[in-house]
Amino acid sequence: MLTESELVLKVRLLEAENYALREEVRELRRVFADDDVPMIPGVTAKERQVFATLWKREGVVSRHQIMSAIYGAIIDDAPDPKTVDVFICKLRKKLVPLGITIVTVWGQGWRLEDKSAVTVPTSPAGATQ
Repeated sequence: MLTESELVLKVRLLEAENYALREEVRELRRVFADDDVPMIPGVTAKERQVFATLWKREGVVSRHQIMSAIYGAIIDDAPDPKTVDVFICKLRKKLVPLGITIVTVWGQGWRLEDKSAVTVPTSPAGATQ
């Protein structure tokens, strides 16, 4: 049988875990509930943010813009900017079967090639993943 102090400690730990899980759900809803961006099967949350950034912007998207989209205000504490290259590489592989191409614009960034040809269904309005 647990003592009162052990029970209080367990409750506090469960409350902290509950809070962390709620924050994670909020983040996932924010990332995946974007009705204007096609749903791409098999992408991670960060890859989804990179794709959404490319999808929403006309023209070239810079490394800094993608880093801001992924890491927001903590961009100064974000991982190495070369991680964007990894996300782009992984995304390219996942987008090939859908006929979506990410083009590198040397010295500037990336852009999606011919978004108008994309027929990937978007998420239903109000849907959360």
